[in-house]
Amino acid sequence: IDQLDRFINILKIKTFNNFSSSLKEEWIELQKRSNYEPFQNYEWLENWYNLIGLPLLSIKPYIILIILDNRLVSIFPLCIRNDKTIRKLEWMGGDQADYMGPIIDKNYNINNDFSNIWEKCNQALPRYDFMLLNNQKENLFNVNNPFVSNFNNFKSLKAYKSILHNDWESFYEKHANSKSRQTDRRKIRKLNNIGTLQFKVGKTKFEKKEIINNMIILKRKRYLETNNIDWLSIENYQNFYINLPSLDLDTAELHCSCLLLDKKILACHVGVIQNETFYLLMISHESEDFRSFSPGRLFMLELINHSFKKGLKFFDFTIGEENYKKSWSDEESIIYSSFKSITILGKLFQSFFIIKKNIMKNKIIAPKLKVLKKFFINKFVQRKKD
Repeated sequence: IDQLDRFINILKIKTFNNFSSSLKEEWIELQKRSNYEPFQNYEWLENWYNLIGLPLLSIKPYIILIILDNRLVSIFPLCIRNDKTIRKLEWMGGDQADYMGPIIDKNYNINNDFSNIWEKCNQALPRYDFMLLNNQKENLFNVNNPFVSNFNNFKSLKAYKSILHNDWESFYEKHANSKSRQTDRRKIRKLNNIGTLQFKVGKTKFEKKEIINNMIILKRKRYLETNNIDWLSIENYQNFYINLPSLDLDTAELHCSCLLLDKKILACHVGVIQNETFYLLMISHESEDFRSFSPGRLFMLELINHSFKKGLKFFDFTIGEENYKKSWSDEESIIYSSFKSITILGKLFQSFFIIKKNIMKNKIIAPKLKVLKKFFINKFVQRKKD
């Protein structure tokens, strides 16, 4: 009991409801002594909040700083979203954060103190009905993720990663058989007969923005061709990416690149390099006149080869179970969602939530529900466009 009393006395919680210079100073100081995903970078989340979180989703930030013995040891970038009649506690970042979670001082094991820390956090938070924390890894670099360890979870997604051992040629031979490699070489030769095939990395802010604008154009064409929801038809979503070259991402490097045939862009990508890892985020390619040349695959060869040349250790395909990710990856990981109901309304929502997840496993009903969900999302997109 004496030890617990002492811990509670040296534990302090500080809450911010907006992004400010004082919060930025503390956040960046913690970033320098933490291992964290680029999606928890201060300016990444501020950009998301200003362009998407506040104007489109009406979220209210509840950013909690955990201070132990006068030292900042962790930040929980949380928010509350009013989803019709339900107040949901979530991580900040939305669909623009492939991995979500806290930032933790790499010399601090938060798991030893988490139950007391979370109890104090709840005292600082306003009333909410339901907690739903998405896109979480089981491990946060050198520690277990306390939110996955301490709450009910379901396996929501999978993520894929390549380990960049040895050299590019060895990696390529391991992941592509001789027939595939021969086909790749033949397509590259044919393209070089048409023009000059070139892999280009944006160096300046202007070049990066130019690649981002082309990525948006190609991505929107692809959404139309595949009958998918066109989130990029909303100006705020476009501006989130267009604004990235203007951000100071600290230890992260914004990486914008494209595959050119003379001046024609065949494919482009907007991603991030951090933690000796290449994070694949927004990739798009031409599919009309050049479909037979597989520009997306040829571009992927260039991106992974480029990562080898930069001396990176990992190529993270991030969340999503597309076949091309599986074919290039060496590791598969489960992505978790943690949930907890707080009020009676939250318990009702949880029951509905679990029933819906079970129904979505039904191969007959699930496709019909997905069509219905898509209809409502498209209505939301149209409303925000107008």
